[in-house]
Amino acid sequence: MQDKNLVNYPILTDYKGYKDKLVMLDADGKVVNKTAKNQPDFKNINSYAVNGAVHYANALLHYTSYTDIIAVGMTGYKNDSGKLEYEIGVYYVSKHNFGIGQKVDDYKDFSFLKKSNFDGFIEKVRRLQLSQEEIEK
Repeated sequence: MQDKNLVNYPILTDYKGYKDKLVMLDADGKVVNKTAKNQPDFKNINSYAVNGAVHYANALLHYTSYTDIIAVGMTGYKNDSGKLEYEIGVYYVSKHNFGIGQKVDDYKDFSFLKKSNFDGFIEKVRRLQLSQEEIEK
């Protein structure tokens, strides 16, 4: 999508059709996509929607000229009474945050991607900052 300043933002989505498969975070609340040996953690990448979307966003960072990407994970399943339950996780992945992925906010639907809402969404994304401690890690 393109904002009012004509900046393009790829939107990557990953869907998992299972309960409790939205995102795997570490103790610091960061998306866990690396093993202790700093290798890709394919178990998390394949099992969790946000982790997969952040992984693919990092591929765009490394292999294209895009520097700012929106990674969206979604899960959905029918509960015991047959009602559809779903969750959405929206993360910002960029060269500025070293590709770690920062949660933007909580969303109940995809209306933040509507053209009429997108500039406000991008303003929220632009306010995200890493702390000095996060940068050093």
